[in-house]
Amino acid sequence: MAKIVLTTTPSFSNTIVRSPDLAEFLDEHSWRVVLDERLNPPFSFNPEEVAAMVAGALLPVGKKEFSLFPNLKVVMPFGVGLEHIDIPALEERGIALKFFPGINKHSVAELTMAFIFTLARNIVPFANDMREGKWKRTSATQVSGKTLGIVGLGNIGKEVAKMARNLGMRVLANDIVYDEDFLKSIGVEKSELETLLQKSDFITFHVPLTDLTKQIVNEKLLSLLKPGAYVINTSRGEVTDEKALLAAVESGWVAGVALDVFSEEPPFNNEILKRLISHPKVIAMPHIATFTPETQYAVAKKICEELVNHGK
Repeated sequence: MAKIVLTTTPSFSNTIVRSPDLAEFLDEHSWRVVLDERLNPPFSFNPEEVAAMVAGALLPVGKKEFSLFPNLKVVMPFGVGLEHIDIPALEERGIALKFFPGINKHSVAELTMAFIFTLARNIVPFANDMREGKWKRTSATQVSGKTLGIVGLGNIGKEVAKMARNLGMRVLANDIVYDEDFLKSIGVEKSELETLLQKSDFITFHVPLTDLTKQIVNEKLLSLLKPGAYVINTSRGEVTDEKALLAAVESGWVAGVALDVFSEEPPFNNEILKRLISHPKVIAMPHIATFTPETQYAVAKKICEELVNHGK
């Protein structure tokens, strides 16, 4: 009898559809993928057949949701973030949690570097001018030789650091723990947060959402920035006090901002966020850092392997 892996995100089910090898793998091991983005009964499937859940970031899941599926054995995010999953509720039920840190490091790091170039070279304003028939040539910023401050030197932060060093950037890094061998191997400098903010031309955040990092990008932190610096966030929207960030970019203290994440997603019903994403010095993306076929396939493959392990 087939077991159901219930996914709350179409990203997983769509990846399985696009990947015949994964679809066949699940079929061979009696797993059936069912998509439900709301988890509101009554269901079109038998909830007792749900043995696994792939939890998308846009739908928080906890005790109430888990109680709907009496035979649920394992929950996995489709990505690396865990803040939308109530881990104590899982532990209370004895449900396993599996996740895959680092699997998305290349795609997120690439978007971060793309943000750096886009901000530095004013790519969006120039492209918009050309589209309107305006030939405006003004100088922009060169990336090579500039200082990049990385807050959070985990899997993604390390990948960003390697790319930046290969471009000839100086890299300062701040974290609560450090991989000393990594720092020495590519020439990354440990830095106190205040020093990093004062010396960096670009600051990028790659931290998990915790009590320590919630709204770490606040008015006080922004006031310490080197005037004319650029701020990038591809981690979690709640890391940023978005009202303070808006004030900093409106005042000109921050030269530009690039965001792939927001405290509310989609952000269009929040007045502060609407003003922030519409500001000409802000580049806003719809949380797509990991939306590459390569990364989605890699995550889906890991999930499929875990499903088979838990189905034995």
